[in-house]
Amino acid sequence: MKLPLSLIACSLAFSAFYSYATTESFSATVKVQNSVVLTKGNDLNFGTIRAVADPSGAAQAVLTINPEPDASPVSTRTDASPAIISIIEQGSPASFTVSEAVPNARLSITDPTANTLASDGQGLNEPNFIVDEWKYFITSYQMQMLITFQAAQI
Repeated sequence: MKLPLSLIACSLAFSAFYSYATTESFSATVKVQNSVVLTKGNDLNFGTIRAVADPSGAAQAVLTINPEPDASPVSTRTDASPAIISIIEQGSPASFTVSEAVPNARLSITDPTANTLASDGQGLNEPNFIVDEWKYFITSYQMQMLITFQAAQI
């Protein structure tokens, strides 16, 4: 039986590669970053106001701090006679920066519960100050966000 020389050479080439095969080790690593950093900027400031409460508690005046940092005016009011708010000095929104979030991360904001701000020496028919109805203004949707809050009612 005669085998062509090219077939014999091909056979020897395959057996030569197979007999010299080697293995190599490698390591695999991963860094999981599920947390973000929340940093407080400014505190919520309702400014300086004059407030008159409705003695019956039925009517409530509302003071709103606009969450947009460049808003003008920052503070606005809605009176509900006899409850009245007068703005003497403008307030400013709170701000927070979220950083170290991965791109396209889905973040959510949970509204705080409504709180009544305590006042030392509060007399008869003086107003309670309730902070609620949170609103947010996000200034960037990439790696950092500025979140501001507004709300108040008397």
